[in-house]
Amino acid sequence: IEVQCNQTVEQGELLGFVGRTGRATGNHLHLEIRAAGEHFDPLKIIDTERRSVKDDVMIIFFFLN
Repeated sequence: IEVQCNQTVEQGELLGFVGRTGRATGNHLHLEIRAAGEHFDPLKIIDTERRSVKDDVMIIFFFLN
């Protein structure tokens, strides 16, 4: 792990290294993204086949109660 909890990161910044621990059968990296305290599915912004972000700009709408 190369970042700290609640650290802001920029595109292209190293987050961590993949590895295999415990009973895992393959290398992997656990990733959690939060926006305004809510979980956000990283696959909405990461293209795993191309190993890049899907768009240069992303707009997130938040609805407050």
